[in-house]
Amino acid sequence: MQKITEAYVEVGQKEDAIAITSRMDSIESINLARRIMSFLFEKGERVFLEKRICNRLGREDLGMELNQMTENKIKFVISVGGDGSILRVFHGLPKKETPPVYGCAKTGTSIAFLSEGNEKTVYNDLEKILNRKYLVEECSRLSTFLSTSPNSNIQLDEAINEVLLISTRQSKVMQISVKVNGEFLSNAYLDGLILSTPTGSTAYAFSAGGAILAPSMEVIQLVPINPYARSGLVPMIFPKDSEFEITLLRAHLNGTLIIDGRRVITKVYPKNKIRVKMSEETFKLIRLSSNIGKSYFYRLQKILPRIRLPSK
Repeated sequence: MQKITEAYVEVGQKEDAIAITSRMDSIESINLARRIMSFLFEKGERVFLEKRICNRLGREDLGMELNQMTENKIKFVISVGGDGSILRVFHGLPKKETPPVYGCAKTGTSIAFLSEGNEKTVYNDLEKILNRKYLVEECSRLSTFLSTSPNSNIQLDEAINEVLLISTRQSKVMQISVKVNGEFLSNAYLDGLILSTPTGSTAYAFSAGGAILAPSMEVIQLVPINPYARSGLVPMIFPKDSEFEITLLRAHLNGTLIIDGRRVITKVYPKNKIRVKMSEETFKLIRLSSNIGKSYFYRLQKILPRIRLPSK
């Protein structure tokens, strides 16, 4: 689900601090986080740092773990780095009562489709945010469950981009059964299968031939990777209330489940059932344009090819 909410709706009365996170493998990102911290202090703001960067910034007294950063403690989280940093922050934050995230990319290091600002815009951006001149984009999340026996139902991490199933043996093609809301869809031979949110439609799903989905669409996209032509399985878009059930069919060929390119669950066995549906929770990203659509189309230019046509 993608929703637009006014900033003051998201900002509660109890929250009074700003949290800063950063990539650890980039000295430029660490230095930018330090400058942001100093800027916020000058503005009289209370600041917490993700614990893992406290030593690097020399402020061990300000440490807080990501999973402690609820919206009643934190106004918003600043994620310094690229889209990978935002995904890491998402997977570390609480699943409920999650504060909005402002992504600040290091210029030139990534496409940064999820990020709103960069090192050149960050201080003007923060001025706007501190003055409540921003919108909050609520991004869909996918809930994934793994059943290893008739009575088991293990909930895995949620995704804001995609859930990917591939073979554990790269040279072997999978055969899978796909059901939607209990109804048979396909028994397909393929290299992999992606279930994507609208946010994730610009990521792996896009590279695999899926459609780019507008953020206002409340849907789930299914994208097969290199399907056997006669299987009939092609990229498809389903309503938000759809529930997918996927089963591996080839004996002795296990699968690997990858969530947002980060969380890897190896050895999904044949006859295990994977269920994916839209989560009831969302992930909030701060947007500074006058409307979410404008922000989206501006960021879309980062991934669409730019073709120069003659003027005459």
